[in-house]
Amino acid sequence: MKGLTLAFISIIFLGLELNTLSAQNFTINSEKFSDQHRQFDFWIGTWDVNLRQRQPDFSWKDWKKSKAQIYSILDGRAILELWEEKGSATPVQTIIGYSLRYFDEEQNKWILWLNWPGVNRSGSSSLSGQFRHGRGEFFSRRQVTDSTSVISRYSFVDISKEKFRWDDAYSRDEGNTWSNNWIMEFTRTEDQAPWPKESQLHTYRQGERCPNPEFQKLLPFVGKWEGTVKRKEHNWKDEKFIMNNYQSLGGCAQMNFLQIGDDPESSYQEFSLLTYNTFAKLFEDGHLSNQENSAYQSYYGKFTDDGQLDLYLRKNNDPPNSGLTWAMGENKELKFTKWTYSNGQKTKIWEGTLVNN
Repeated sequence: MKGLTLAFISIIFLGLELNTLSAQNFTINSEKFSDQHRQFDFWIGTWDVNLRQRQPDFSWKDWKKSKAQIYSILDGRAILELWEEKGSATPVQTIIGYSLRYFDEEQNKWILWLNWPGVNRSGSSSLSGQFRHGRGEFFSRRQVTDSTSVISRYSFVDISKEKFRWDDAYSRDEGNTWSNNWIMEFTRTEDQAPWPKESQLHTYRQGERCPNPEFQKLLPFVGKWEGTVKRKEHNWKDEKFIMNNYQSLGGCAQMNFLQIGDDPESSYQEFSLLTYNTFAKLFEDGHLSNQENSAYQSYYGKFTDDGQLDLYLRKNNDPPNSGLTWAMGENKELKFTKWTYSNGQKTKIWEGTLVNN
């Protein structure tokens, strides 16, 4: 199992009641997004997963039984996957994982973000790719040495309403030859995956996977929050602001859903995965909104001496040009701020204040 977890890491992430936060009513706005955005809708629901492992003699053997719960979020902008091994007597060692995927109109590709945490180990990475002739193929590249890289390929094949197959493949010669390690056979059990009523998601288990203090510092942000936000683009008027933050991935991450406004058809919505990236040694907060042509944005940063979490958005190696802040204020208020950054100066563009309900 250690090999599986390390391999997953190497390629590297709604409401309490459905009527509590309309951002999590799982509806799909078919008029807002093109048909290409619907290519992963076959996956929505709950699935039993048979994980098969390649043996030294190149035969295949059933290895793990798992459960996958798949949701459409952000008006159908994205697909959220929560994946968990069944029946393990040791929750810390259980294989758990998450993915977020959305269609990027500008690149004409699906973008996949994944996080499969180990013990006190977390970090996200991405793949991208397309569907063609009923088959989805998604790729990433990892540099091993100055002259060698490994290409990873994830494939979705034999797709029907009730079943499909996922397999991995790796190439060290620029795709001329491929080697497979695992196959997942998915069988549907429910058309719609249930959503928990508490603040802990499927994959949380007992929250024992990431006890290190960096992960524990994020715990004050968990919960159901309501308040108001002022945004520069809306002339700083008060707007209703709701945020539900859930523990997930064995306690290694939080999945956060925010909504501005009351009308689910016109509200602004965001999903984010907040964790401590043990590879970068920085806190990581990846965001995607329900706005057309928006892209996933990864913020990285640290807690300041006064206890607020400052995170910066970087593109390539350019200096940061924007960021966001999480801070606990007086009377246990949550302050959530977005800002632009230029010449060492921050300029606020969002300012939200919320209380935990």
